[in-house]
Amino acid sequence: MNYKILKDNSDEKKISLINKIKTDGKLKTQPLNNSENGVPGDLLCLQLDKNSRILARQVIKNPLVKTFEYIGDANTFEKKTVILDSCEFSIRMQLHPDTKSISIEEIVDMHKKSKPLIVNKIE
Repeated sequence: MNYKILKDNSDEKKISLINKIKTDGKLKTQPLNNSENGVPGDLLCLQLDKNSRILARQVIKNPLVKTFEYIGDANTFEKKTVILDSCEFSIRMQLHPDTKSISIEEIVDMHKKSKPLIVNKIE
């Protein structure tokens, strides 16, 4: 699934689906069941069944924060973090057989509360 995320002047995030490609096969790694909790600003990708129960979850590092490494003037590696207003990002996942929709939510605080940004039906 390919998405575009935008941050407006009040730091509210909006996500839109660009496209989705569904193919047969299995991913070599299964990141959907990772135990990483994420931090505020990160996104949660949730696979939901027909009753909106969570079947699988995946943490996505905040796609609007990019860290670059480069060689500085002293020939040493340096890091620079850039905060973007918009970008595109992709999510690859192994769909659970009962998945009916995908929800993307933003983690808003350290108590792991999240705010829904978009829900897409899986056909």
